[in-house]
Amino acid sequence: MTLALTGLISLQFYWISTGVETNKEQFSRDIRAILDVVIRKVEKQDALYLTKSKIDNIENDFYSLETDSLGTARWKEQQTIRIKQSFSSEKLEKEGFAYEVEEEAVISTTGIARKNKVNDDKAESLIKINPGLEELITRSDTLRYLNQLSPSQTIRLVQKSNIVSSILNDMILADSSRSIQDRVSMSIIDSLIRQEMKSKGIDIEYQFGVIDYRKEGNPQFIYSNQPNIEEVLLSSLYKAQLFPSDYYENFNYLSLNFPNKNKYIFTELISVLVASAGFILLIAVGFAVAISTILRQKRMSDITKDFISNMTHELKTPIATVSLACEALMDPDIRKMPTQGSRYLAMIQEENNRLALQVEKVLQIARLDRGDFKLKIVPLDIHNIIETAVRNIKIQVEQREGSIKTVLEAENPYIEGDEVHVANIINNLLDNANKYSPETPEISINTVSNHQGVRIFVSDKGQGISREMRNKIFDKFYRVPTGNLHDVKGFGLGLSYVKTMTEAHYGNISVKSELGKGSTFIIFLPYKHEQS
Repeated sequence: MTLALTGLISLQFYWISTGVETNKEQFSRDIRAILDVVIRKVEKQDALYLTKSKIDNIENDFYSLETDSLGTARWKEQQTIRIKQSFSSEKLEKEGFAYEVEEEAVISTTGIARKNKVNDDKAESLIKINPGLEELITRSDTLRYLNQLSPSQTIRLVQKSNIVSSILNDMILADSSRSIQDRVSMSIIDSLIRQEMKSKGIDIEYQFGVIDYRKEGNPQFIYSNQPNIEEVLLSSLYKAQLFPSDYYENFNYLSLNFPNKNKYIFTELISVLVASAGFILLIAVGFAVAISTILRQKRMSDITKDFISNMTHELKTPIATVSLACEALMDPDIRKMPTQGSRYLAMIQEENNRLALQVEKVLQIARLDRGDFKLKIVPLDIHNIIETAVRNIKIQVEQREGSIKTVLEAENPYIEGDEVHVANIINNLLDNANKYSPETPEISINTVSNHQGVRIFVSDKGQGISREMRNKIFDKFYRVPTGNLHDVKGFGLGLSYVKTMTEAHYGNISVKSELGKGSTFIIFLPYKHEQS
């Protein structure tokens, strides 16, 4: 059972740790994806901003139209535009020709005039040899498209081409001339990060900053959204290069850090963790209960065996004595001796009483377990009960050359209780003190009182009780082990009876003991037989 439980708990922890690692990996993938999107958007915004600025500053007057008095649109000035295009084909490549076609367009107030020129003389000679190639050279798709354009369409196409070329040129130059602060602001980055994290469903505190790694071994922080976070941003796993498409190499990196990452990941798994912990606890409690039940049943089994053994011994002795006495009385010679007959009859009577007492003890405990008993509550003088009990046991103690003394200091010895059961409590404790004193018994019984009731101390200097046994001595049938000594008779019911009857009088009992130095039982009985 222990091996199975250990394996089950270990497997549960393995799946929990695997789930945590999986969530960490998923979190890292999401953050890297967020970084990629943020970098692309920053780069796109930078390009759009530069394009807009360039378009706003372009002088369009040279290419603009003017309207005459009749409402006819005319070009303001004359301009010559040349477009060069390289052409090739499989036929020409086989002949070893590479050539360019140059188209020249003269734009003026009268319109547009075009002419095409092949700048390779070999091509002209080739056309003379093979007239079928003229279509490839002078009538390609590109030139055919250009020849179909109107003058205004050609101007717009050239204008747009010039604008794009100018913007691209400026972007290449601007990459190296503009600072990172001019190209992107902290608020834009913050807004983009927040937007992308929201789209991913990630709600967690974050820190970010832009770091310049231009100087090797001495990175420079350009800006960050929180103070004093340079160290964590440098060691962060989440970094991405800003403007990775720059023509010139860029050393600026965006770094992200999440101070509460582990807490966030565990929060995402909280339901699984709580369920797992609950099941593990349930299994552990069930295991503990099962083990406790098994051990308790085993102890009860041992106690039952011990009780049967003790009971058999306790009953066997008086039965054997009665049997011998009966055999003796059956002897004709004994019958003729009245004195001997009376002696054997007294022996039978004594052993019969002993048997009845043992049976009564067992039945009494059974009634106590069922709660099938009634107390006859009367006013009692606890000192009188103690003195009577001491007189009854004093002879047994003195036969063992022991001593018993009383120190009755209770100022108010009068309590309410059942006289028989209270007397039995004192008798049982004194009897145990005598039986468990291996050599010369030294027993004392003291009383003190307070405003609630009387406290009774029964002490001996016997074998004592170990710490492990103290919580068990009030269990039914339990007897303190005496090693190889088997001279202590009994069923192990005395202290169980004492505890039950003390609590029935709304009192309590405790024990102080040290192995080899004796024990002290402390009983408290209240003045009034009522629950306080």
